[in-house]
Order: sequence, then structure tokens, then C-alpha cells
Amino acid sequence: MLMEPEEFSWRMARDAALARTVRACPLADACEGVTRHIMCDMTVPPETMARIDAAVGDFMGEAADRARVLLAQRH
Repeated sequence: MLMEPEEFSWRMARDAALARTVRACPLADACEGVTRHIMCDMTVPPETMARIDAAVGDFMGEAADRARVLLAQRH
């Protein structure tokens, strides 16, 4: 997930469990702004990806539904 260093520090300071499992990987060529990306390699099990997708959907609410519709239209 791309996020500003200040936001990352703020989130990690407020959630000890998250801080134990998430690490920062600064990317020199990452775009600036408010976009967020979660990057996983092929070793992440499908069940975990489904949990991530569900959590993002819960977090985003209706915006996630609109994004799914737009994504489906692109294919």
C-alpha cells in the first residue's frame, strides 16, 4: 500500500498488531498523492487475498462497489 511516510508512522503508532506485521518499503519511483496500492507476490494464498479484498471493500463502502463496476467494464 502506498502512503505518505507521516500517515504510515501515524497508523503504526496507533495499532501495535499492525506495526508487528507491516513494514515500510520506500519506493524511489512511487507516485505522489493519495493513491493506495497493496502489493502481494504469488506466494500470498487466495484465502488471504480474499480477506484483503473484503477488508478493502468494507473500508471503502460504496466506492468499492463503483470501482468493481468500472473495473469490470475495462475487461
